[in-house]
Amino acid sequence: MARQLLFITFLVDIDVGLCLRAPPQWRVMQAAHGRFSSRHIDTAACRCNRLSRPLQVIPDLQTCRKGSTRPQPPAVLKPHCCRVSRGSTAQATRQAVSRAAGHSMCDDLLIVGAGVLGTPLGKSWLAEHDSKVIGETNTDASHARLQAVGITPRLRSQRKDDQQFDNVVFCAPPSGSEDYVGEVQRACKLWTGKGGLVFTSSAAVYSNEDGSACSEDCPLVGLGSSERTDRLLKAEDAVLEAGGCVLRLVGLYHSRRGAHTAFLRMGQVPRWGGYTVNLIHYEDAASLTAAILGYQQQNRGSEKRRAFVGCDGTPITFQAMMDAVKATGRYDGDVQFTGQQSKNVGKRMSNLATRELVGWQPNYASYSKFMQDGAEDFYSTSGLY
Repeated sequence: MARQLLFITFLVDIDVGLCLRAPPQWRVMQAAHGRFSSRHIDTAACRCNRLSRPLQVIPDLQTCRKGSTRPQPPAVLKPHCCRVSRGSTAQATRQAVSRAAGHSMCDDLLIVGAGVLGTPLGKSWLAEHDSKVIGETNTDASHARLQAVGITPRLRSQRKDDQQFDNVVFCAPPSGSEDYVGEVQRACKLWTGKGGLVFTSSAAVYSNEDGSACSEDCPLVGLGSSERTDRLLKAEDAVLEAGGCVLRLVGLYHSRRGAHTAFLRMGQVPRWGGYTVNLIHYEDAASLTAAILGYQQQNRGSEKRRAFVGCDGTPITFQAMMDAVKATGRYDGDVQFTGQQSKNVGKRMSNLATRELVGWQPNYASYSKFMQDGAEDFYSTSGLY
């Protein structure tokens, strides 16, 4: 049963932990001789973007104080490098020569941990960019699927540390490495700094569990709260220090994967049905990641380093989630929640600042709407899953 609960925690809502948390302590990063330092404080101020030097950041992402102004979209700046035009023989030749020499290309993308999230990300990137997408994995189990959508697969063991990319996304789960933070740090070194660097983290790093609202600028848990959040926070620090962005995702789902399928397999679930979870479809998480890469390409210096939130903005309870699943008539089985209410009742995530800053909206507005519309998506129609 303990293993089942742990599995549920990962699939259901990656912003929810089953472990007991220490009293919320807000984590602040401050400059110390050009390096990051961390400390735990009990004050009413917090900063989501733990940066190594003072930056001009959007108020909603910098402070929790009331009355902060809503962020305005940034001025569009010319990207550092230009996209290679499709159909240009001369440019295509230069692109091939550059790749052969081990040089990076502006639109090329490396996805470290190219799995359920990385596959639609790479597919959509290829549709919008004249580029090459490398999907790096620990095993070759998903390589046929990656090739089917145009992604070039490679094993982690085949990585060449001197080959850099202008766009890098790290979306591998912590379970894939014994030295997760080290893997993130090494991936950062594969980035040229010219395009975008995104690390997909978890909204589990936000401290509130009392059912209150939570957005980009809310308090984080302190180091020592759990091994899981410690790994995530340290990995976030590595990416922000390298000049990249962090995307804190809530519970991921698609038609064939997520909390609903885990619950259906269990039948009786030892959780309280009124617990509030936050969700985002895998395809929407992928499109938001791509939007953040585009944002970074159009901004320089300090503007490239931020912490974003990925959610559909429509919190839902466990019971309402499974009611929506049953109403589709597409899923077999019944679920009964047997747990009792506790002081931890979840959080209500929103990401208005993220949406406004990068110009993004989810394709699947809510979990209930997705189920109501028939639960059809890339994963159910592509024949690859």
